[in-house]
Amino acid sequence: GYFNGSIDEVRIYNRALSPKEVRDLYNWAPGPTAYWNFDEKTGTNLYDRSGNGNNSTAFTGSPAWVSGKYGGALDFNGTTGNVTVPVINSKSITVEGWFYRDVLDTTNADAIFGGWYWVSDGQLRQGYDLRFFINQSTLNWIVETTNGSTVSEVAVTSSALNTGVWYHAAGTYDSTSGKSYLYINGVLSGSATGTAGNTIVPQTQYTDMRIGYSRVNNGYFDGKIDDVRIYNYPRTQKQIVEDMNASHSAPGSPVGSAVGYWKFDEGYGSTTYDSSVNPLNGTLSIGATGSQTTVAQARTNGNAGKFNKGISFDGTDDQLNMGYNSKLNLPNDFTLSFWVYNRKASGTTEPKLLLYHEVYLTSGFRVWINNNNYFQFMTNQSGGNISITSSAPLNQGQWYHLAVTYSGTTATLYINGKANNSGTGTYVASGANYYLAGMGDSRYYYDAIVDEVKIYNSALTEDEVKLDYNHGGALVMGATSTDSSGNPDNSSAREYCIPGDTTSCSAPVAEWKMDEKTGTNAYDTSGNGNTAVLAPGSNQPTWSTGKIGSSLSFDGGDYTTITNNSTLQPTSAITVEAWVKMNSFTDSWLISNQKSTYDANFGYELREDTPTNGFLFRVGNGTTSSSRASATGLSTGVWYHVVGVFDGSNTFIYLNGVGSTGGALTGPIDYTGVASSMYIGQRSDNAFRTNGYIDNVRIFNYARTPAQIAWDYNRGGPVGWWKMDECQGTTANDSSGNGNTGTITEPGLGSNVGVGTCTGSSGTMWKDGATGKFNSSLEFDGTDDRVSIPTSVSLPKITVSAWIKTSTSTEQYITERSNSSYYFATGGAAAGKVCFYLAGASPSWLCSSNRVDDGSWHHVVGTYDGTNKIVYVDGKNVASIGGSGDISSGGSNAINIGVRNNAGSYVNYFNGQIDDVKIYNYGMTPTQIKTLYNDGAVRFGPATGSP
Repeated sequence: GYFNGSIDEVRIYNRALSPKEVRDLYNWAPGPTAYWNFDEKTGTNLYDRSGNGNNSTAFTGSPAWVSGKYGGALDFNGTTGNVTVPVINSKSITVEGWFYRDVLDTTNADAIFGGWYWVSDGQLRQGYDLRFFINQSTLNWIVETTNGSTVSEVAVTSSALNTGVWYHAAGTYDSTSGKSYLYINGVLSGSATGTAGNTIVPQTQYTDMRIGYSRVNNGYFDGKIDDVRIYNYPRTQKQIVEDMNASHSAPGSPVGSAVGYWKFDEGYGSTTYDSSVNPLNGTLSIGATGSQTTVAQARTNGNAGKFNKGISFDGTDDQLNMGYNSKLNLPNDFTLSFWVYNRKASGTTEPKLLLYHEVYLTSGFRVWINNNNYFQFMTNQSGGNISITSSAPLNQGQWYHLAVTYSGTTATLYINGKANNSGTGTYVASGANYYLAGMGDSRYYYDAIVDEVKIYNSALTEDEVKLDYNHGGALVMGATSTDSSGNPDNSSAREYCIPGDTTSCSAPVAEWKMDEKTGTNAYDTSGNGNTAVLAPGSNQPTWSTGKIGSSLSFDGGDYTTITNNSTLQPTSAITVEAWVKMNSFTDSWLISNQKSTYDANFGYELREDTPTNGFLFRVGNGTTSSSRASATGLSTGVWYHVVGVFDGSNTFIYLNGVGSTGGALTGPIDYTGVASSMYIGQRSDNAFRTNGYIDNVRIFNYARTPAQIAWDYNRGGPVGWWKMDECQGTTANDSSGNGNTGTITEPGLGSNVGVGTCTGSSGTMWKDGATGKFNSSLEFDGTDDRVSIPTSVSLPKITVSAWIKTSTSTEQYITERSNSSYYFATGGAAAGKVCFYLAGASPSWLCSSNRVDDGSWHHVVGTYDGTNKIVYVDGKNVASIGGSGDISSGGSNAINIGVRNNAGSYVNYFNGQIDDVKIYNYGMTPTQIKTLYNDGAVRFGPATGSP
């Protein structure tokens, strides 16, 4: 029989396409007829990136180049500026772009894109306009259509839009159906239906079309326009969302294309904020029974989210009312996505709701976990229903990524990025509220931690669901930290823990990130509800740029108050930390939890110390107090990470990850008679106020270890790092940021005749070391080459790391601290092996079991955490022994690379190449050593040398 209908895009391949290739062909769409991305940023022309040559003529009225939504944009002045482009006619069409309107046009109707010819005789009208009417906040999409003899107008109007905000607008017309749609930020804002089969009347009256101008009312756009595209067919909503996201797919977009997205990362309060472009905030309701009875408990129990924080629901009487607005009146295509830590036991008497959006027997849907822990999606309404169940149950105590897609009449379940089951049936859009973990009454509460809830108004493809599963990336590389078993973990609860560390590690009991940037409260993101209230009037600190995000700026008269409670008053141990940048050192208190009539023997204080231009931490036991002071002579206008620690018997202070010696004090801390408020920015007696910036304040109810404090400071970065990448000169720069600059010495007595350069003559340290492990290195000739680094840093615990390449088996030194503290060497009695020596830690020497003198690159590491000494070679533990002792001696002795300083005489020079030397002030974990060996979670680059 003969086919009756339309055929398009016929292709024949000489091979069998894969399922993915077939899916990609199905989802493929033609490119734009015209595309102006406004990224020229100079000149007086816009160039068409579609390849169809629709370039503009020289600008009229001098619109100005400015920063746009993506890259550049043009700023139109509202009186003369516009851009002339060729006429673009099409039977069906999509016109879209980004705009930022400065003011409403009170004189003439203006346009984002003007291609409309209008006269009073409707039969003579032509073209289309994406425009505003006079003094209106609504956008209009107008097309003139014809069946060949009669012209009819199809017009769509948006909801009200604000000035001073970027919006993405898209108007479509489908000549087959006669339907016209207007989308704002990827969401359908209005529609109209004309005559099926009518095509757009070609624009012949004018020889051009305009960006930023409407000829109909002589209206000039006032504001910015960016990324304008025209297609000769009606784009689907999903395709428009893709354009809005700079051609990224729906998940993983830099803009975000979900119409609802709840991250649950607030860490405080009963409001959960919607991060989508159509915000619909939820209200958390925590009942009076069950395992948690307050919002604060739900927040803190949710700190172990999948990504940062989540929300904990106890399965008894907790739920989240997410509300409803028209943006969530889902069309016939949609996707629901969740991360769920399932705590529900199998075999319960009733199912538990994950998401409920339903008018019973009328409209909507429900997503739940049934009695036996199977994942289900259901609609139950007159005229038909859908009921799909996963092929296998969910395990208790495990994270799952769950997703539901609905397209046409087909619903599909996904578990951990893989399609699991599908079914067909009807769905009727609903105006009901959305509920998470409940249904708005007293039934079907779900026991789980829920995170990253997303609703899309399009059906994601299988590949896009995988992208969503990978948190918006093609793959996930690395994590914030690890759990106690060493598995990757991105939760907020493990954010404060060193990867691979088995030391006790808990989140802070109070944390003020100071990232609100507005208002009179700095919220406690620990979940414990310790809100810091900014003082009123002239004593109110201001929001400013911080070390991480924003901060609070104090002018010497400002302060904040926090109502005191037991979470702010740990007794047996405490850690108090903050980022601080001083305008002046004026003897001020940064953090104070003390008596209102100041008494240093009670509570704790973290302050700056005027006489020394340093910082001081003090705790009191009710009888006496102990304080420790940081390094002195610090500078104003510089950010410092300041930490005070009391471990029950000693007080310490850390500055930029480097700690002091301990000050003895018998605990516990005594809070008898302390003020009803704790203060940031002043002492508890309303005096000694800070003049500077404070950011990221944390309080822990235990003593953080030196390694954990280094992790807080810079994710455990080194206190000294010499990359050897300079390739010239006699300076080895310290890339740690601590200024431990080294001096390269080459007297010319051995095979090397100088320092040289990486591109110079052979026989120099730089040239013969030009191909390092990472970029360049230094080559040491075993006779007289060395690097010396003056320092006075005390290192009671240590990790030393380097890449070496040598063929020498005799005793030679990689790095050491002049005749004290530590040696890191190869050879000697342990020929060709790596040996690590620590003065004061018995036993002193530890040597590897394998050799490294084979002329190949090897990563060698020595660590000491106060209890164990370990040597690693190429990421593997090759020697370890228990030991203890004080290794902090060293005073002002220099660190040397490539030699040993034996009582003032240089001996045991290294023969070979040394690269990427790092020193840490703590003992690294095996997980960290592996990361160090791999140069990160993964390294992109050659095995040796420069990329």
